Amino acid sequence: QNQFTIKLKELEDDLLQRLATAEGDILGDEELILSLENTKITVTEINEKVIEAKATAIEIGRAREAYRPTAARGSLIYFLINLLNVIDHMYQYSLGAFNFVFSKALEKAQPSESLADRCENLRDSVTYTCFSFVTRGLFEKHRLIFSTMLAIRTLQSRDELSAEDVDYLIKTPKVFDKENPLSAWLPDSNWFSVVALSNLEAFANLPQDMEGSWKRWKEWCEHEQPETAPLPQEWKRLPGFQILQVVRVLRPDRTSQAVSVWVRNTLGAKFVDAIPFNLEVSFEDAAPAVPIFFLLS
Repeated sequence: QNQFTIKLKELEDDLLQRLATAEGDILGDEELILSLENTKITVTEINEKVIEAKATAIEIGRAREAYRPTAARGSLIYFLINLLNVIDHMYQYSLGAFNFVFSKALEKAQPSESLADRCENLRDSVTYTCFSFVTRGLFEKHRLIFSTMLAIRTLQSRDELSAEDVDYLIKTPKVFDKENPLSAWLPDSNWFSVVALSNLEAFANLPQDMEGSWKRWKEWCEHEQPETAPLPQEWKRLPGFQILQVVRVLRPDRTSQAVSVWVRNTLGAKFVDAIPFNLEVSFEDAAPAVPIFFLLS
């Protein structure tokens, strides 16, 4: 469109120059009349092309917006892996290496005639390819941390998880202003965490319900794997992350297992199951400027 604007300006300047230097009767200047006709035709053609260019720009903009979630997912993962050095200083990732893996993920994505399906395939490929690339270089004890961070960031990017909920899960605050009525089977520390959790709207009635239905709650708390058992009464309808919060305050010893179940349900089993070492797959991530390092321990 800038070229069209420049051309129109040139035509305007040329026409004004001819009119300014014309001598005698303008209507008798055959060259000037022909120039006016040519200018009129050219302007009409340019205006039509401008309309076409604007329509094309709108179509390109729509297509670009369709791919924006894929770019956003890539950005989310890149800034997430840059935080891994907080866990261990050995985890360092360059932008160049990430771009290499990101580009490979785009190439591996399944094709589709549907734009919506194609964009979903791209996003899924970027997510898992980058995840597996990073996971292969993590210590076993840090893999669940990374997949959990990825699940949390993914939900937060869709406004499906609040920072307050995450904060309660991590910090597990306690409120000591209400005596524990279930001390016969529930430790005081757990009860104070339940009271604190009731400050969140979804759990406002949790302490009272535990008092009224203590037998059912006691049975659930004493379950060998409470993260796999439904919560008592209507609480079983809670979303996955809120179930995780309940496990965190009542059975903190099962938090890791509950987190694993939640990540599996949120992202898929492949984000939880161990990825076996495969030299052939690792070699695909390499290039003349991207070496592979083996750490023997």
